[in-house]
Amino acid sequence: DESGYIARSEFIEACTRLNLSTKKASSLFHMLDSGGDGEISTEEVGLLGFPRRPPEIAATPAEVRRVSRMDAGRNAVNSFRTFLRRQFGGLINAWRLLDSNKSGSLTFFEFCASARGVRFHGNLK
Repeated sequence: DESGYIARSEFIEACTRLNLSTKKASSLFHMLDSGGDGEISTEEVGLLGFPRRPPEIAATPAEVRRVSRMDAGRNAVNSFRTFLRRQFGGLINAWRLLDSNKSGSLTFFEFCASARGVRFHGNLK
């Protein structure tokens, strides 16, 4: 519909048409929905590094604010990666320290506690 957003139901429907299981489609959607709002935006897909199609019309003020928030998030992610590489020599070494219970995953609470525990003072949202 060219809204710039994909709802969870639309995403899962499209993935199942491509023979991806509903469970895998749901997991993929959860990973892509970095804002946690139940929709995937073009900006969230942009975090993956895919090239963006040039805009065909001028952006509205709301779109400019949304993109600015996404840029801030992207900068925060890059800042955190740089911090981890400098402090621990690489992301794998850092992960081993952040994942203190060795479960292979972190809840947001665990992530924040671990990041603060290694003295990262940047934005964690």
